[in-house]
Amino acid sequence: NVMGIPCHVTRCGYTGEDGFEISVPAENTKEFFAGMLADERVRPAGLGPRDSLRLEAGLCLYGSDIDDTTTPIEANINFVVAKSRRESGGFLGDKIILSQIADKTLTDRKRCGLVIAGAPARFVSSSSVVSPHVCNESSIQTVSFSSPVRFLRF
Repeated sequence: NVMGIPCHVTRCGYTGEDGFEISVPAENTKEFFAGMLADERVRPAGLGPRDSLRLEAGLCLYGSDIDDTTTPIEANINFVVAKSRRESGGFLGDKIILSQIADKTLTDRKRCGLVIAGAPARFVSSSSVVSPHVCNESSIQTVSFSSPVRFLRF
């Protein structure tokens, strides 16, 4: 219970920072939110800060950065496949994922971030980028500027 409201609390987060996620029954959300805001230490942050932090941490947002056609190797999140699983296989998608790990030429796309020079570029999600250094067109998914490290992630 949090403030007398039954909740499901997990010590996790989707920003790469230490945090908690609290699931509240729908009928208690207004009461819960009002109770949280009554504490002067609590302020709502919105999705902008969450996106900046998750992108800095290299975390993907399903439906925006990845979908059911994206392998962990294409998403550049190889760390989600444990070393023991890489050795033993036996998981859904293991044949394609393990072959992409072994032979990098088997992937025709890769999620990446850009380090920019100068003022941040302005992009809209699903924009296209054509680079003289890349032989094919790239698609921009999520865009966020990270001031501390001057990365543009997409």
